[in-house]
Amino acid sequence: MQAAAAVKMDVSALNSDIHATAAYRANLISVLTQRGVTQAPDQAPVGLSKI
Repeated sequence: MQAAAAVKMDVSALNSDIHATAAYRANLISVLTQRGVTQAPDQAPVGLSKI
């Protein structure tokens, strides 16, 4: 999870519009990636070892 938290998005690669700023989208990518990494071992198919 620390590796996922350390990844930083280049805000200039993201768009801003009336729904969200580029900075917000970059933060959202980080948060959702960390959640995915945290939850993935709990959702692994039977027979696969957990991380």
